[in-house]
Amino acid sequence: MLEVGAGTGVVTRRLARVLRPGDRLHVVEANPRFAERLRDDPVLAARHPEVGLRLSACRVEAPPAESSDANK
Repeated sequence: MLEVGAGTGVVTRRLARVLRPGDRLHVVEANPRFAERLRDDPVLAARHPEVGLRLSACRVEAPPAESSDANK
């Protein structure tokens, strides 16, 4: 699943709660302050360990190189 423009993470947290093992969520947020809040979010950190979560702090039109993403 791809979430673009996660903002403060209201929808992101809900998704993290309902995704099942093997699911993957890629979150893209252009605002660096919001992206940092998402990186530190306790609900996202507590998701099931088999749910893949990838956070990219960029504009969706200009994704960063693979190695510069902040993976969780």
